[in-house]
Amino acid sequence: MQDKSDKSKAGFVKIHRSLFDNPLFTKYPEFIGPWVWIIAKARFKANGIGRGQLELSRRLLHKQFPYLSLAKCQRFFDQLIDQQMIKIDPQPGQKVSIVTVCNYEIYQSFDAPADPQSDPQTPKIDPQSDPSSKNGSKNDKNGKEKSTRGTRLPADFKLPEDWKNWVLVNVPAFPADQINSEAEQFRDYWISQPGQKGVKLNWQATWRNWMRNARSVPAARQPKPRSSSILAERVRREQERANG
Repeated sequence: MQDKSDKSKAGFVKIHRSLFDNPLFTKYPEFIGPWVWIIAKARFKANGIGRGQLELSRRLLHKQFPYLSLAKCQRFFDQLIDQQMIKIDPQPGQKVSIVTVCNYEIYQSFDAPADPQSDPQTPKIDPQSDPSSKNGSKNDKNGKEKSTRGTRLPADFKLPEDWKNWVLVNVPAFPADQINSEAEQFRDYWISQPGQKGVKLNWQATWRNWMRNARSVPAARQPKPRSSSILAERVRREQERANG
């Protein structure tokens, strides 16, 4: 029997059938339950945190869904971010982050979508369609074409604060004082890439992969100290030749 005093368990959310056509859930069917759970647990009314938000971490998700390992929970979060289904804001000094469900209002709407393919369960990167426009179908087509082209990194790219916070939380082995320097190398590398090699669909995901690969690089970049004994021996020989 439902506890009526627990308002978080009241009400409902709207889930479209196209959820099961999403390539993400076709590849990872075990992610369907956690995704629906996140939508259901997100705040309906702002109270401490905003509407459509909830406090969550890998460990809390693992506790709720024990069949997902901590590594799988992290992959779950990364995939949802890549698909622009959620945003995560780490909270400094806290064990939980603020998770925001993108397009939360759609899950609370009573109106059925005119086109199931436009439902956010199958997210698009850069939608250009306008349902109220007479040329809506044409704009939809153009929007889909643009979403697959990607963009180049701006030449004046500056590391966003939330990108930096992601490194602090998820790649703790990387020296915090070297993150900005690494971001400059990231920028210089990608803006110098020619043609399509320098085009990406999701630059935030590219940054995360860059930092995962760079977690052990800083130490390797530091010059190896030369042995003082070798240098001393070389100086001694040079002096012998000069006096010889």
